[in-house]
Amino acid sequence: FRSLLEQGPVRKKIILDTLKKKNIDTDSLKAIIGRGGVLKPLKAGTYEVNDKLIFDLKISPIEHASNLGGIIASEIAKIVDVPAYIADPVSVDEFTDIVRISGLKGIERKSLLHTLNIRANAFRYAKEQG
Repeated sequence: FRSLLEQGPVRKKIILDTLKKKNIDTDSLKAIIGRGGVLKPLKAGTYEVNDKLIFDLKISPIEHASNLGGIIASEIAKIVDVPAYIADPVSVDEFTDIVRISGLKGIERKSLLHTLNIRANAFRYAKEQG
């Protein structure tokens, strides 16, 4: 593949084939969710995939596999006729001002991290601790 976006159809086929192999009836699905990609800084949460979001994923200055999540989710959602979402993309930015300090004059820390994984583990740990 010359670009990440060219992998989309192959990855979508793998997902659809896996659903079929696992005997998951796509008509039973109520929504499709994909991994969030590298977008503009956003608050943590769930976002419905729309044309603007897909455009932003396609032109992202950072080529990252997660950029395909919303695109593929949208394509599968159209087949199944349900809404598509992404959650906690890697571009979630809830840094406070002090966290942005890098220690180097003129260089600010940026928030690009695996928010979905971090939040899922934090919620799991909090639940375990009561």
